[in-house]
Amino acid sequence: MSARTIPRTSAKKARTPQQRTLPLMDAMIVYVGDHDASGRGISDRLEAQFAQHACDLIVARVALNPDQISDYRLPTRPGKTTDSQHARFAAEYGEASVEVDALPPDVLTEIVRDQIVAQIDEPAWLTAGEAERLERQSLADFTANLSALGIDPRN
Repeated sequence: MSARTIPRTSAKKARTPQQRTLPLMDAMIVYVGDHDASGRGISDRLEAQFAQHACDLIVARVALNPDQISDYRLPTRPGKTTDSQHARFAAEYGEASVEVDALPPDVLTEIVRDQIVAQIDEPAWLTAGEAERLERQSLADFTANLSALGIDPRN
C-alpha cells in the first residue's frame, strides 16, 4: 500500500518578519478522504492553505487511493458531475468515486497507525521515555523526602 504525499510547500515567504524569528517545526497532517473530486481537492490544497498562515507542513494522503480501491475491491459509484472539480478529477482518475467509509474500519485504523508510527524517531522516543521515567522517580523521591520531614506535599 502506498501513501501519496503531496510535495512540501515552503511557508517562509508567507511569514511576517516577526514570524520569521520563530523556528519552523516539521508537522504532518495524515489525511483520509473520499476518492472523489472534493476529497482530492481538499488534500491537494491543504499545504498551500496552511502556508498562507505561515505553517510549513506535509500532507500525507493515506486513504483513499486508487491502489487501495483495487486491493480491497471497494464499491464505486459515478462521480458528481456537478462538482466544479469533477473534470480535473475524471481526467486524472476516471469517472468512478469511492467513499472512505467503504474501507473496513480495522484496515483504515492500520493504515493511519502505520503512517504515524513511520514518523517516530525510535531512539529519540526511547530517550524521551527514559527521561520521563527519571523525572517521575525524582518527583516521587522529592515527595517522599517532604513526607519524611513531616511536610504534606499536597499543600
